[in-house]
Amino acid sequence: MAKRKMAQKLLALALTLATFGCAIKPAPKVHGTIKTSRQPYTSRIGFIPNKRSNLQTLTTVEAENVSAYVWTNQQPREIDTGLRYSRQLTENLSARTGLDMWSYPGKDNPLGTRDFATEAGLNWQLPYKFNLNATLTHVFNDSNTESGQMAHATLSRPIQFKTPGGLDAKLTPSLQTAYGRNYYSVSGHSQTTPGLSIRLTKPTKIGERPARRQLFFEAFLKHQIGNKKQGMEDFTCGGLGAGFKF
Repeated sequence: MAKRKMAQKLLALALTLATFGCAIKPAPKVHGTIKTSRQPYTSRIGFIPNKRSNLQTLTTVEAENVSAYVWTNQQPREIDTGLRYSRQLTENLSARTGLDMWSYPGKDNPLGTRDFATEAGLNWQLPYKFNLNATLTHVFNDSNTESGQMAHATLSRPIQFKTPGGLDAKLTPSLQTAYGRNYYSVSGHSQTTPGLSIRLTKPTKIGERPARRQLFFEAFLKHQIGNKKQGMEDFTCGGLGAGFKF
């Protein structure tokens, strides 16, 4: 009798675990990128004239469809943080939305002033391996900043190949532009910027599979054609960076 009751309890436990087990998913795998670079200060409006090259860092962490980032700029001092949610809509189209907080610490105010924004974007994989990335950013009205919007689009075409030394290389020509509506005083077309970037990655493997942990180096050159009426000047610049994917 005791064995029968024990068997019934075990069966009930197994049924309970089976019932809830279908709803239990394994913990999402977390991965991300840590990158540092030296380049002029830039924003969604475009490269800001008369700003010298300075140190920037970008850290991103992703888990399934959710990601978070922290971006810092040395001069002028800026710390940006944000959350993103992305979703694959079709084989060639994905969408994303998110919230941002942009902080500007000062000597007299370590916490600094802050702006809050939200964004929505689409990413299309076009024929012939072209990629179109479109983003709409909305800055909320507060005591420091008026409400405004910025539409930003980038057309690119990555070219992947192997270097003689066995590195994975990705050469990406691009063309980007932006249009504002009372976005930090910009209303109208702000700039059109052709560019060229290259990323070199040292491939690593775990057995026969490529490892996610990889070191990479990158460089870019861009020429901004600015709208003088919006205070944006013609500006040629470049930058160097290195990072680690995990």
